[in-house]
Amino acid sequence: IISTAVVVLCTPKILRSIHKIPAYIDWIGFILSAAAIFCITFALMQTGQWGWTNKTNLLMFALGAICIYAFYKFEKKQKHPLVDFNLFKDPGFLNGSLILLLIQTNFIARIFIIIYFQTVLGYSVLMAGVLSLPGTVPVLFAAPFGGYLRDKYGPQLPVVIGSLLIAISSLWI
Repeated sequence: IISTAVVVLCTPKILRSIHKIPAYIDWIGFILSAAAIFCITFALMQTGQWGWTNKTNLLMFALGAICIYAFYKFEKKQKHPLVDFNLFKDPGFLNGSLILLLIQTNFIARIFIIIYFQTVLGYSVLMAGVLSLPGTVPVLFAAPFGGYLRDKYGPQLPVVIGSLLIAISSLWI
């Protein structure tokens, strides 16, 4: 918490010194996005205890959705928004963001798969780690090859190949 506070307080000064322009922090956008993330995450975490139809849980989901909507509407009117939604009109940016979202979701899901291996299937920590290797070790070898393909053929080929390999490794696990 202390490090986050230091970063938040120091960022405008550092940005001003680097860029020689005024640095703006969109505090309302920050608060709305944080509130949305909190409400939705809290509701998802409580579904196991409360159930999907619990009134408090539904209220948290609704508050999260309202915060997302308010964030979107507020950011569209800002001169210096926290998220510039016009970027998503660029197909390259949109497709890259969607691919990144899917890849990161896949890697985050692997954490839960390892927990599943240990708690449900009863594997040791070592065995759970060994079982997750097929999806993680190839990245070490594929990254330099992907850079070579990108330099030679552009970004589309390595992104397609990498996405397919990630899908295959997920199915394998």
